[in-house]
Amino acid sequence: MRTLLAALAVFMLLSCGVDDASVGAWAPADDQTGSAALSLPQQTIDFRGDYTQRPSAALLAGAKVLFTYDASRLPDCRAEQNGLPQWAITAFWRLNGGPIGSVAVAGLTNGPVQPITLDAGGELEVWFQATNRFGCSAWDSNYGGNYHFAVAASAPTVHFKANWSVLAEGLPSADARALVVDYPLSRLPNCRQTYNGAPTWEVLVGYRFDDGPANTTPVTRAVGLGRVASPAVLTVPEGARQVQLWFQNTDRAGCTGWDSNYGRNFSFTLR
Repeated sequence: MRTLLAALAVFMLLSCGVDDASVGAWAPADDQTGSAALSLPQQTIDFRGDYTQRPSAALLAGAKVLFTYDASRLPDCRAEQNGLPQWAITAFWRLNGGPIGSVAVAGLTNGPVQPITLDAGGELEVWFQATNRFGCSAWDSNYGGNYHFAVAASAPTVHFKANWSVLAEGLPSADARALVVDYPLSRLPNCRQTYNGAPTWEVLVGYRFDDGPANTTPVTRAVGLGRVASPAVLTVPEGARQVQLWFQNTDRAGCTGWDSNYGRNFSFTLR
């Protein structure tokens, strides 16, 4: 797979030019250096109406995964009684051939769909069944073969430290194509406007692999009326040799801040 190489000194922040006095609740990341202590963001696997499946990013052990399922994939067994649905679609899953778990994903779900937890690396197997109270049953199981997804036991991690150093660490497992970006919000402390007590700001990591398109994803998540740091999991394209990273902080007042190695971005070699 790939080993992440980095030789980086201490970098200074290109800060926001607007001093926003309205500061929302937030929590800076600590100065830890080990990726094992990171709280990974929730990931999703999207089972689409066109019968394709796509994880939001490379799956990692320790993460929670939410199945988002388009119920049009299983249109049968749509029974009702007194105008109320009497059917459900259930996702079945197992990790590395172990015990089978289940979670309702459509119909009578008894509340929001619940995520599962990936306890280890290996292979995740998923399939679906539609049922109703009158005995109807239908399956979405890739013609009996089920849907299979690789789960990496670990991934290389880039820690952007609060003291302005950058640490790259970790060796990926053979089936991993993930890169974790750990970013403390204290590196971009401005642009914190709130509205009715809720934050209107976000911190994004921008990234580009080789000469490909630039993309962004959050390194924050909402908790109550505040935001906290949340590592981003990036999917590394097959054959990628280099990744560039940069960070942007914005809010609804128009404040913008950058952490981008003075506009040169942070570059890492992959192999």
